[in-house]
Amino acid sequence: MSYRYFRVGRRLLARIAVGATLASAAGGAALATASTAHATTYTVTLTASPSSPTVGQTVALETQVTPSPSGSGLTVTLYDEDSHQIAGFCGSQQWCYIDVTRYDNTPHHYISYLATADHPDPPTGLVAQSNLLTVTWTGTWTWTDTLSAANPTPEAATSTTLHADTNGNTSFEGYSNEVLDLTGNTVVGNCGGGTCDVTVTSRTPQTRQYQARIVDSGGNVIASSNVVSITWLPYYSDQCTSPLLTVVDGWVGGTYARVRVQQNGTDTVVCYRLDQGTTLQGGQIVVSPGAVTVGLPTTDTNDTACSSATDNAMPQPHPLVAASTPLGDVRLDTYASTGTPAAWICVTAGPLHERILVPVSAGGVPGVAVNSDPIAQPAPAPDAGPAGDPSSTCVANGGSSAAQYIDATVGVTHEWLSVWQRSSGELDVCARMQGPVTEGGLVAVTLPVVPGGVQVTPVYGVGSDTSACSFAFVVSEPVSLLLATNQPGSTPVVVCAGAAGAALAVTVGATVTTGPVQPPSLPAFTPDPDNSVL
Repeated sequence: MSYRYFRVGRRLLARIAVGATLASAAGGAALATASTAHATTYTVTLTASPSSPTVGQTVALETQVTPSPSGSGLTVTLYDEDSHQIAGFCGSQQWCYIDVTRYDNTPHHYISYLATADHPDPPTGLVAQSNLLTVTWTGTWTWTDTLSAANPTPEAATSTTLHADTNGNTSFEGYSNEVLDLTGNTVVGNCGGGTCDVTVTSRTPQTRQYQARIVDSGGNVIASSNVVSITWLPYYSDQCTSPLLTVVDGWVGGTYARVRVQQNGTDTVVCYRLDQGTTLQGGQIVVSPGAVTVGLPTTDTNDTACSSATDNAMPQPHPLVAASTPLGDVRLDTYASTGTPAAWICVTAGPLHERILVPVSAGGVPGVAVNSDPIAQPAPAPDAGPAGDPSSTCVANGGSSAAQYIDATVGVTHEWLSVWQRSSGELDVCARMQGPVTEGGLVAVTLPVVPGGVQVTPVYGVGSDTSACSFAFVVSEPVSLLLATNQPGSTPVVVCAGAAGAALAVTVGATVTTGPVQPPSLPAFTPDPDNSVL
C-alpha cells in the first residue's frame, strides 16, 4: 500500500472510531448516524452520480441528511479525503449536490460531515458523518492547449489579447496553464483554471511569438499549444511606405513635417507627422470614396479649400493640425461632401501648398477616418547633404552656428537650404536640390569692412517672396529648380532657392555703428560637382 493510501486508511480508522463513539451514545445506531444533546438522531449518506464516470466527466456528489438539519445550527461540509481539502459547503440543507471532475484514473475518496463547524478534518463539534465514498474515473485523458490572438497585427504601442484555453480545468489536477513569450523566453501570464486572457504590448514595430503550455507543480510540461505570432505594425504615420506622392518629408524652418499619400485598394491614405518641439502629432487620414473609384488622386495648390468650405461633413476642428514656423504655417485638414461626392486632404507646410483630390464616384458616399498614433514619435534627425560638397559646407563647417532652414523631400526632390556666417565679413548660403535633376552649391556674400576696421554685423531674413531674384545661377527642368540672386549691385542682396513648388528667399544686408554703409559685394557661386546642368 502506498504512503498516500496508507494515510487515507489512518484517516478512515479515525472516522470509524468517531462514528462508533457517536453510535454508542445513541444506543447502538449505525456508523453514519449520531445524536445531538437534544436527542435528535441524524443520518448522513453520500452517493455519486454517475457512479462509474470516465475521465473528464463531471460527477454530482449527493449528500442527504435525515432528518433535515435546517434551524439546528449544524452545517454540512464535503471533504476530499485525498487532499484533505474542503470540496464544498452545503449549509443546513437536507440535500446537497457538489460537482467534481477528475482527469486521472486513480481512486478518489470523499466524505460529508454534519457538525457545528466546517473545519478542521474532521470538523469541530462533529455530530454525524457519511460513509467514505470512493469514486474512480476510468479511461485516459489527453490534455490539449490552444492559444489565439484577438488582433494579430496591432499598431505599435497598442495592446492585443492572447486567449489561452485548455480542454479541462487544470487546477483540479494541481496543474497550471502558462503563456510564454517564446521570443524573450519569459512567462507573461498564468491561467490557474486553464483558461484566461493575457494582454501583451510592444512600443516598437516587431514580431514576437507566443505559446501556452500546461505544467505540473514540478514545472514539467504536460501539453503545449500552437505558436501564435503577433506582428506590431509601424505607427499609423509610418505606414505610407509606397507613396504615390510625397508632399513633404523633412525639416522646414525648425518644424518637421511629413505628409505622404498612398493608395490602398480603393482607399487613399495620407500619413502625417508633425514635430514642433512641444507639439508632436502623427497619424493617418483614410478616405474611402465609395463603391467605385476612377483614376488616381490629383493635386492642386488650393490648400485652404478644406477649412473654408461651408458644406464640410467632416467634424471639427478645421484645420485638423495647425502650427506656426519661421517659414510659415503648417496645416493639415480634410473635407468630405455627401451632396456632390468629394473628398479632399489639404496640406500647408511653409512654402508648400497642396490640395489632394480623391476621386469619388457619382452616388457614392465618401468616408473619411482619422487614425492617430497611440503615442507621439519624435522626428528623425535632418539628413546630411553629400560630404565635401560646397552645398554641405554651411552645416558641416558651421555646426550649431549654422541656420538650417530646409532639409526635406518635396515630391521626388530633396532640398537643403542653410545659412552660415563664416566670419564678420562673409555670409554663406548653401542650397542643393537632389532628384531627377540635381543642382546645388554655395553662394558666398562678402560684406564690406568699414574703413578703420569697424565691425560689420550681417542682417538676414528668410521668406518665400522670390520675385527679386532675376539673376539666376540655376533654373532647370523637368522639375522646377532655382538658385538665383537679385541683380548684382542691389542692396540688400537676396539669394533665392527653390524646388518642386517650395521657394525660399534669404535677404542679406549689413549694419554698422559708425562710418559709411557699403553694399555687399557681388555674390560668388561655387557649384556642387554633380550638378546636372551648369
